[in-house]
Parts: sequence; C-alpha cells; structure tokens
Amino acid sequence: MRKLALLIIIVLLIPSMAIAKADVNAVKGELIQILTELTQPASKNPDEGKAWKLVLDGEVMGKAGNIAVAWDGKGRHAISAKVKGMPSVQAAFGETQSWVYLPEKNKVFVASHDKFEGPTLLTECNSWTALGPWIQGLPGVLMFLPVPDDVTVDMTDEDGILIQKDEDIDLRIQRSEDGTVDIVSESKKYAGRLSFKDWKQVPVDSFEKLLQLPDAKEKESVDIADMRAMFNTMIDYGSEALLTQFNKKMVPDPLAGVRKEQGVGVVLLKGAPEEMGKQHGTLLKEAIHYNMHRTLHGVGFLYTVESGDWFPKKMLETWKAQEKYVPERYKQEIVAMADASGISRDWALSTNVFPELFHCSGLAMCGKATEGGVLYHGRVLDYMTQVGLQNTAVVKVFQPEGRNAWADIGYAG
Repeated sequence: MRKLALLIIIVLLIPSMAIAKADVNAVKGELIQILTELTQPASKNPDEGKAWKLVLDGEVMGKAGNIAVAWDGKGRHAISAKVKGMPSVQAAFGETQSWVYLPEKNKVFVASHDKFEGPTLLTECNSWTALGPWIQGLPGVLMFLPVPDDVTVDMTDEDGILIQKDEDIDLRIQRSEDGTVDIVSESKKYAGRLSFKDWKQVPVDSFEKLLQLPDAKEKESVDIADMRAMFNTMIDYGSEALLTQFNKKMVPDPLAGVRKEQGVGVVLLKGAPEEMGKQHGTLLKEAIHYNMHRTLHGVGFLYTVESGDWFPKKMLETWKAQEKYVPERYKQEIVAMADASGISRDWALSTNVFPELFHCSGLAMCGKATEGGVLYHGRVLDYMTQVGLQNTAVVKVFQPEGRNAWADIGYAG
C-alpha cells in the first residue's frame, strides 16, 4: 500500500535534494540508494507470503509522533498513530471485517463488509494518484538534477550525508547498521527529525496479528463506506499538502472544467428542484465529492478520534432532527444532486447540515451606510481553509421554476 508514512519522506528530503550538491558521485550515489530503499514500498507490492511493515517516528512542523503501517498488497492494511496532543488511534482493514480502535476511550468501531478487490484502498485517492508516481520516480530523477554551487554537500565522520545551504537547509542523513535511517534538519525553514525504522517485509502471519479485533470495553457497528472514506480522505489531505508545497500544478483541481469568472467558478442552475439538483450534481461532481469528504470524513475523522463519537452517525442524527423544518423542494434538490454526482443520499443530506455546527462571518450594508443606499451583502468563505473548503468555492445562480432567481455564494454540494 502507498501509505501515509511514505508521504512524510518528501517534507524534509525533497527541498534539499532538489538543490543539493557535494562530492557528486559519492554522495549522490549514497543518497539515491537510501531514497530507493525508502520509496520502494510505494512502487513494489510485498513478496508472496510477506507484508510491508514500516515504522516512522520523529517531529515535523512542531508535531511529534509515531506512525506504523503495514499491508499485504491484497487490500488488507493495519495502521497505528500517536501524535502529541491528540488521542492515539489504531485501525485495520481486513478481508471481511475492518475496525478503528481508540485506546484511551477503550472503544472500537467495527464494519463488516464484502472482500475488497484490489491491492490497496488508495486507488480512490485523487491526490495520491498524482503524488504516487512522483515518489516512485524520485531516485531516477535525482540522478540528473543539476546541483547549484551555493550548496555544500559532504560525508560526515559517521559516513552520513550532510547538506547545507545558507540558513535554509541544514540536513543530516544517517543510516545505522540495523537499517534505520535518521534524518535531522536543523534549519529554521525545515526544522524537524524523522527516524525510519523496521522499513522491511515481514511474514504475513505476523501481519495478520495486527488485523485481530481489539478486546475493547465498548463496540459500535458502523458503515464500511464511511470508514474507508475517512482513510482515503486523510491520505488525500496529506498528499495534497505535499503537492501544494512542491508542485502546485500537480494538485487535482476539484473545479476543473467549471466556468470561471475572475478566477471564481460560476454555474447556472434552473428548472424544477430535481432538475436543479441534477444539474448541480453533474456540473460540480468532482467538487462535491471533494467538499463532502473533507467535511464529513476529514473533519469527521478528527472529531471521532477526539470525542469517541462516530461523526457520520452524529451528522445523520443532526439531519433527522432538522429534516421537518426543511422545505420539501430543498430535500428533492439535495437527493437529485446526490444521485447525479454518485454519492450516498445520507452523505449529501448530512453534509448540508454540517455548517450548523460552526459559526462564520458575513456582512450586509445598506441605507446611510453605503453610497446611494445600495444594498451590499457579503459572504465570508475563508474559514476551515486547512481542509481545503476554499478549493470548492463557487457562485451558483439559481433560476427556480415559478420562483424568484437568486445567487448562492458558497461551496459545491
């Protein structure tokens, strides 16, 4: 599986390698060898009867933690993570049963399902499909990168690699006899440390022990679609963050193909509620998927880990509590949008009450406050930018059948 741990390699390695230079032949050869070993799991399934097991700990961007991942190349995965300041979490995606375990709360969420067909769950991660091939090609690309003269590259006394450039880069890469690779950056720009441990293949029997359901005090059954969506969304989020930092052109645009006015997406929806919903779901399909997963399954995953409550279930309960106050024509429109975009109706309904959990800002001015008494109405869309909601901001012009036309300044979905 192309896992979350592999994504973090790029954070400290690539800024240095893209400009690094030293005693080129010796250091570059060692650097390529290390990088090849670290990125091999991204391009090679484990051998028959084996599974990849990777352990990564350290501190990056002020966050210290440990991540362990394992997979067998047949759609089964095991993950554990502990980040300072957050509850720890363990998860496993087995052949017919998957689970998410919260040790501090002694609670496990369990999903039963049909066998997953394929080598990895990452086939549904849009940003990973762009980042994965890039990771796989790094060792080959590094061989031909030009090296500027203002970069110092040398071997340390311990046969490690030293890369320095002004105050931007101060990087040390060290391989131990047991195969552990330690990366320490002391620069202000990329301060941090990473330790790649147990970066190897293990017998599948030991891997299968990681799939065993924990004996938790509390057990709750949930939908496998939500569980997989949470996993994929977190991988996509990490992939997009790295691509944004190093090559923004590679980041998939959820509004690609949508008409733009001054850089802002604009769509026209007209007709009966079902017709407008179908148009919405068709024209903004990718953006709807992006926005829905980032809220329901991205924010939802963090909420679940911290609270111990399954967020998709809570949101569906929120919708059911508010449903009687929502006009029927709006429900018809949401359902039609869900069907046209290919998402669950429950997901679409739940996501549309998501904003009720938060607060945001807006403005309205008229009368003496404006020249000529003109009415100005503003909508603020700069909240929750960390999860990328702004990437689906769009102007939707509605022309409902038999009703007044109006415009919505908001997000897709």
